[in-house]
Amino acid sequence: MELSIFKKTLGDYVKKYENDIDGLFYWSSSLYFSAGLGFCALCNYYDCDIIIDSGTGKYGLSTEIFAKCFPNKKIITIDTHSYYNNEKFIKNRLKQYKNIKFIEGNSEKEIPKILNNYKNKKIAIMYDGPKGKGAYELFKIHRKNKNVLFAGFDDCGGSNKYTIGSYNFMKSTNEVLCWSDEDWYYEKYGYLDKNRYHVNHNNDLPILYEGHPYKESYPKGPGSCFIIN
Repeated sequence: MELSIFKKTLGDYVKKYENDIDGLFYWSSSLYFSAGLGFCALCNYYDCDIIIDSGTGKYGLSTEIFAKCFPNKKIITIDTHSYYNNEKFIKNRLKQYKNIKFIEGNSEKEIPKILNNYKNKKIAIMYDGPKGKGAYELFKIHRKNKNVLFAGFDDCGGSNKYTIGSYNFMKSTNEVLCWSDEDWYYEKYGYLDKNRYHVNHNNDLPILYEGHPYKESYPKGPGSCFIIN
């Protein structure tokens, strides 16, 4: 895919995406809504059958975004839950979405099983654990299955000091189509992260932010990038 086609794809899809994510809160340590646009736009463009979310994370927001945007697609989310130990809370929070399958385990072991079980399905993968080089090394294995159409990689942006190592590695692959924290991208779609309710802990009440609570550390988000297989 050429970058020009990707830009058109974003423009064609963004209004639908806005409508689909309307009412969703931003949960801390989660995928930015602006980054989710790029991934979901590609899922829509390629008409993927299955979305694999590698790393359910602290609150499962990326899984929720995918499930809400694509109610007729299977969303498979994988996590060991050994870091946040939040599995029960996430499953209860997302119980309304009937298209989500939760797998407790390691993506290195679980994703090959999924790919083997769905050989004739079009698949997209979001890597949000492991990160950077670790994620790309997994992708090199998974991409051998030609039904894997593309992948997203979260927390690898070049606009903040926390993810610059992953950014430099991903840039060195010479395969990245785009980063969600590039100037042109965030100037056009960064508004998706603003004027949103934010939840920091399980029992917190949502707080409305005009901007984003992490804007000082991540002025354009942690950055996701996308590679077409």
